[in-house]
Amino acid sequence: MAKTKSDLRDSFNQQLDNLMDNSRAVGEGFTGEQQRLNYLPNAKNEGGTWEGDPHDLVNLSEAFSREANGEDVATAVTDDGTITDLMVSAMQGDYLACAERAYRATTMTSVRRRMHAAGRKIGHGDVRGLFERGVRGYLAGLLKQGKN
Repeated sequence: MAKTKSDLRDSFNQQLDNLMDNSRAVGEGFTGEQQRLNYLPNAKNEGGTWEGDPHDLVNLSEAFSREANGEDVATAVTDDGTITDLMVSAMQGDYLACAERAYRATTMTSVRRRMHAAGRKIGHGDVRGLFERGVRGYLAGLLKQGKN
């Protein structure tokens, strides 16, 4: 029987630790215990070269590196990995991708944010979009399988 080879990766742990520290600082800022701080991702994630400049779009992704997770997924598929390997590695990568998109959204201009929002809303309202095909379609598929 195959054994799980995956682990919680440094990039994932570092970003979670950073988010926890920032959340604590923001909470203390709201209660007047200290100056409220803006969130800044871990700049030196896994030896990256990003220095924390939000305008350095080329190197910003290093703070949210998913390379090790991608390697874990590939290893799990090709080298007798387990379902746990796939789930743990993929979820960490997904979380880091979401965190990167959220951070990038906080540093966008208002025009860019509006354009991104407009595209999402148009897609969500489409009959082939998130709510119809994604949510309703997924649940209808589950019901169909359950009734057969």
